[in-house]
Amino acid sequence: APADRAPSGPDPDRAPRHWAETVARRHLERAGWTCLDAAAVVPGGELDLVMRSGGTVVVVEVRQRASTRYGTPAETLRRGKRQRLRRSARLWARRHARRCGLPDPPRMRIDAVLVTGGRSAPRIDHLEDVA
Repeated sequence: APADRAPSGPDPDRAPRHWAETVARRHLERAGWTCLDAAAVVPGGELDLVMRSGGTVVVVEVRQRASTRYGTPAETLRRGKRQRLRRSARLWARRHARRCGLPDPPRMRIDAVLVTGGRSAPRIDHLEDVA
């Protein structure tokens, strides 16, 4: 693992059921972001991706739907989920900020990457500061 990454979960590239996380991670890395952690397990939850964009740590919740027939991926980000993401992000920062060379506390936000469609032609939407 890279020196700035605090691994606490499996790499999404190795887990076929996490293809949407892989799509989201690659999309963000092409935009110049750095992955600090993936599938990060913290008490009370799991963070799909923890990325660095400039001086900001961005916790990325990845939501995937094959179609919008039964609702959009954004509609699954209910209030309780957003609260759990905030709590989990704080726990992750307390445990890993120093190891990743981040200030304590780091500047953080929570984004969502929404993946709609199948693996062959996914549509990606990035929502900033969702929680």
